[in-house]
Formats: sequence, structure tokens, C-alpha cells
Amino acid sequence: MTAQFDRYREAAKRRIAAQQAFLAVTKTYREDIQRDGRKITIDLLEGFFDETYGKSDRVKAEAQRAKELIEDFHKAAEDITQSVAMMVLELQTALSTLPTKALAPFFEEMGKPLAPKGNTPLDVARAGMENLSDAGQKLLDGGHQAAIEAHGLELRAEETLYQATILLELRKKHLSEFRQENLSVTLDDLKQRATKEGKDAVAEGLRKELAEILAEVVALTVEEVAQIKRAHKLGRLFQRLMGKKQVNRQRNDTDQLMDLVGLLEKENALLGKLDAVFKETAEAMKQVLESA
Repeated sequence: MTAQFDRYREAAKRRIAAQQAFLAVTKTYREDIQRDGRKITIDLLEGFFDETYGKSDRVKAEAQRAKELIEDFHKAAEDITQSVAMMVLELQTALSTLPTKALAPFFEEMGKPLAPKGNTPLDVARAGMENLSDAGQKLLDGGHQAAIEAHGLELRAEETLYQATILLELRKKHLSEFRQENLSVTLDDLKQRATKEGKDAVAEGLRKELAEILAEVVALTVEEVAQIKRAHKLGRLFQRLMGKKQVNRQRNDTDQLMDLVGLLEKENALLGKLDAVFKETAEAMKQVLESA
């Protein structure tokens, strides 16, 4: 039984490490959302695409659908966090009461009245030893089975925590790529594009235009830079600099929006499955108390 408890303790250590990694990723994910603001993504979907491609029914419908999926994702993330907390609480409760549950059969056997076969002191002692032996065996069997079940639960918890961590890492990556492709416009980008496009007299015109754009960019306040207004203003300034080339990209923003919607749908489905696994794990931990 000692070996089984050792395996259980090792699994518990791995589960705790996985839990800490999951919580760390959750924290950084929320910081990303708070830093960029959920409003950036939603305003981008509702406003930026409309400015670029007009307020078509297709864009409006996809933007609304993406907005709802984003809200659903945040709710699912909260549900998973609560499920993880419940799972850990149930595990702690199981661990704290496991020794008592495992020892219960032993004390029950010890409390039974002796039924000696004879009247001699030797018969009385023999019956007492038999009761003690039975109680000890039940203690070993119960503790061993409880350790096996707890070990299995720890392995399940570790696996689901790692799945949740990987999913959130992918979610952060998708959001980062989406922001970079649609929101990130830096002064270096403007300079590089102006230099690349600028030749001879055209270059001089681009430099003047760039100077005007940079002046307007510098005038933006810190708050404006942190909000969606930055993406809108820089997007319009960008169009002045690039002309029709931005509109003629092979992959337009509407297609990117539909890709984002598809990713959100897949991630929400995975989150739902993970949440169900967490709840099943928490329920199984309750059963440990009953079976130990």
C-alpha cells in the first residue's frame, strides 16, 4: 500500500504543478483582455470592417455572431475556473477525511463484543486477535483502494488541467495574431511602407504625407492609443498613405473575420467539453469519500 500512496503523492504533485500552470495562463489571458480591452475586439468587428467595406448585411451578421461567441467564450472560461476551484476543493476535502474513513472499519471491528469459543482466557484472547486481524486487513484494503481511486482522480485532473492550459495558450495566440494583423499599426510600419513606395518625386510627396500623418499620430492621447479609436484613426490615416492598395489585398478583413468566428466556435466547443470533464472529476472526488 505504501507504493500505491507514493504513486498517488507523485500524481498529486504533478496535478498541483498543472493547476498552477493553468492559473498562470488564465491570469495572463485575462491581463491580455484587460490591456487590449474586450471593447477593442467588439468595436473592431462592429466599426472597422464597416468603415473599410461598408455596412453590408454579411459583415454586420458575422460581426454580431463573433461578438456573441466572444461573450460565450468568456463565460465558458469563468465556468471552467469555477469548476477547477470546485475540483480542488473536493480533492482537499477527500484528502482531509480519507484517514478517518479508512480507519473507520478498524475501529468498528475493535468495538464488536468478543464471542469466545470457550470459557478459558486463551479462547477470549484468540477471538480478540481474530477481530483485530480482520480489522487490520480491512484497514489495509480500504486504504489501498482509496489510494488507487485518489491516484486515478489526480491523473484525470492533471490531464484536464493541461488540456485547459493548452487551449488558453492557443486562444492567446489567436488573439495576438488577430490583433497584429488588424490592429497593430506602428510608426515603423508607416516609415517602411513610405520608403518602399517612395521613388523620386513620389517619394517626396509620400514624405510630406507621412509627416502630416506622424504629426496627427503624436497628437493622440495615451487613452486614445489604448482604445479602439487608435485603430480607427490610424486605419484612416493608413488608407490616405496607401490608397487603393489596402483595399486590394488578396485576403480581405471580412474573410479574416469569418476565420476568427470559426476559431471561436471550435474553442467554445472544446471549453464545453473540458468543463464537463472538470464537473465529472469533482463528482468522482465526492465518491471517494463514500467508497474509502
